[in-house]
Amino acid sequence: MIIGIAARCPLTVFDEPTTGMDAAVRRDFYRALLNDYLQHPRTIILSSHLLGEIENLLEDVLLIDKGSKLLHMSVADLKEYAVGLRGHPDIIARFAKDKELLHRERFGKDGQYAVVENQFSASDVQAARGAGLEVLPVNAADLCIYLTSRGKGGIDDVFNQD
Repeated sequence: MIIGIAARCPLTVFDEPTTGMDAAVRRDFYRALLNDYLQHPRTIILSSHLLGEIENLLEDVLLIDKGSKLLHMSVADLKEYAVGLRGHPDIIARFAKDKELLHRERFGKDGQYAVVENQFSASDVQAARGAGLEVLPVNAADLCIYLTSRGKGGIDDVFNQD
């Protein structure tokens, strides 16, 4: 990592550079990388499974799943890509009817949490809240998990035999 920062090549690639570091050292590395980038701008590609730690450093996210590009967009667009709906399943179904369902799980005894592609206007959000739903942001790291773990075979399939 030190050589990668110090070399200041026009293209610098870091592949999981913080593996094995504790949280304080990872934070110091990211700060050093950002400070050096600000003084010596260049293209930096940073692969990481710790999106939550680095999303504030990034301009774009390229999500690769099973060797193929799943999405490529700005971090700002990624943060607006989906919305979480929490409440009664029937109400969620009504508001998510024409939207792509990315994730769904039980919430409490009779509740549900669903993540859908965000096609909600301000009036849609207001109507959903008026109907008793919580409308929640979806963090980028969770969204990436939902986008790459579609289908059977996850831990929920072990416990949910529905």
